[in-house]
Amino acid sequence: MTDPSTIGDLYDRKRITDEQIDAAVTDYLNDPMPGPRRLSQGLAIDVCAIMAANPHAREVLAQRDTTEAQMRMAVRTAILLAAPIWTADATAAQDASATARRRRARRAGLEDTATHEK
Repeated sequence: MTDPSTIGDLYDRKRITDEQIDAAVTDYLNDPMPGPRRLSQGLAIDVCAIMAANPHAREVLAQRDTTEAQMRMAVRTAILLAAPIWTADATAAQDASATARRRRARRAGLEDTATHEK
């Protein structure tokens, strides 16, 4: 399995819930401060940076006649298109998982070698 390239990939894999994304959207709309905010265990997002990188979402929020639903959808879409920021606990878990995979691969390689030598 490849690493997810976007928050949307994590959402598709059920690693992030609607409630977590909705909370991030609400948090941003209520207090658009820059800096990473926790999205889920081991994952943070900087919604201000995400919005700065998404011209369409910025345009929607800047329009005078934009409804709250349109603003929420613009921020949500920008978040789903963004790349995840892994925090220390997620990085440690990924490292442990990668180490375990390497160990299993080495064991499998050793077992194959032992089988061929017999």
